[in-house]
Amino acid sequence: MLLIELCESNDMVTFVDEIEALGVDVVTYSCLDRCSQCLLFPYVYADGAVIERETSADVMEVIRALKKVEEAELSNWLTPSPEETPLD
Repeated sequence: MLLIELCESNDMVTFVDEIEALGVDVVTYSCLDRCSQCLLFPYVYADGAVIERETSADVMEVIRALKKVEEAELSNWLTPSPEETPLD
């Protein structure tokens, strides 16, 4: 499951409810040691990778895209391949 980590001083903290509504786990920290970037740009850690964009809306777009990829991968994993489908 996708994990989003963010700093409570970053603008992305205002999107916690929206991120959680996507079915994504969110952890908020008091500081993530990126203070100079934190003041300038919205960012999150998504499964340990930094996602930094010009606007919070752009970061949310990346989070939504990552969630869709995760769902597609899970769907592919759960869907049997044609060789696995029994014939009647």
